Amino acid sequence: MLPILWFAANHVLTMRTPLGRKVAGHVRSGGGPLIRVKRSDIEAAGVEYTPERTVGVQDGRPVLGDGRVLEVTNVVWCTGFGKDTDWIQVPIGDERWPTQTRGVVADAPGLYFVGLPFLHGFSSMLIGGVGRDAGFVARHIARRMRNAAAAPIAAG
Repeated sequence: MLPILWFAANHVLTMRTPLGRKVAGHVRSGGGPLIRVKRSDIEAAGVEYTPERTVGVQDGRPVLGDGRVLEVTNVVWCTGFGKDTDWIQVPIGDERWPTQTRGVVADAPGLYFVGLPFLHGFSSMLIGGVGRDAGFVARHIARRMRNAAAAPIAAG
């Protein structure tokens, strides 16, 4: 059954299909189905959860809003619970989502998104599906860099 669901998430539920566009609105406004991870399981694995925001960096270490400087090797920055683009000036579309096509923001060259729900398909918000979107964005950046390198330099 899982291969059928994965096929649907990658090929049927995309922004290219009427069904995908319809489902996208529902997912973006109410969220997609979740696979539940219990906080107790995360704590048992030795992972510390903090609701504090990262407000700065000190000696390469994240500084939290409560003043703590974390001695960490890795930071997992979870943004999947709510979209907040207030910290960046980004064109916003009618649905209060960044105006983009497959992660490329045409009105802000150099600004890209990956990992958003229905960036291109239902799988865009999943670890197994974000690679397709990241690949598209990476190819776009490479093409943009090649075009910039080939462009004649204007005399000034």
